[in-house]
Amino acid sequence: MNLTFLITGGTADITVHKVDYDGTLQELHRATDGACGGTKVDAAYEQFFIDIVGEFVWEEFSFKYREDYLDIFRDFEYKKHIVRDNMKTNIVVKVPFTLRMLFEEMTSTKFDIAVRNNEIYFQKIRPISDKIKIDPELVIGFFKDPLDKLIEHLQGLLLKENLKGTKTFLLVGGFAESPIVQETLHEKFPHIRLITPNEAGLTVLKGAVIFGHKPLSIGSR
Repeated sequence: MNLTFLITGGTADITVHKVDYDGTLQELHRATDGACGGTKVDAAYEQFFIDIVGEFVWEEFSFKYREDYLDIFRDFEYKKHIVRDNMKTNIVVKVPFTLRMLFEEMTSTKFDIAVRNNEIYFQKIRPISDKIKIDPELVIGFFKDPLDKLIEHLQGLLLKENLKGTKTFLLVGGFAESPIVQETLHEKFPHIRLITPNEAGLTVLKGAVIFGHKPLSIGSR
């Protein structure tokens, strides 16, 4: 049996299929989801910035400078694809000039000083020009809650009588491309084969197109 993940957005949609003798798929368990997708990591990253600049500054920034607000997450999207469980290298992220300017206007405090002296992240973050250098342990921590929930959800599914004997995990969706996601699953389920297709983020779209042309590829649901 193959357990298929769709790890994208705010949820990890998980279904279980069995490949029949004729090559078609039989659905053994309908899609279930949990709050353990990529946007949960983004939420932790956003809270990181809120802890630095404060809620009022962040709300004003996200409303007044929407494009720069979105750029913060676009920049972080690339960083998510290089985070590993045993990573030792600091992550450097961009800070828009508009956020720095707004913070200093609203608080009368230099942004770099606020970063250096932040009580929550003291000695774990450091300002460098227009960027912030973040300790790798802190970045890995952004993934902890969604990954813990994902593992818990999977362990519950695999205890079901009709799903015992599942041999393969197939990961698709954008979040599935993250090395720390794959490493965590390897560690927690060493007896199960893990398959992540090339361009896992596009696999869902490709599958939908194939199913449109070959609807009988799903034997039963």
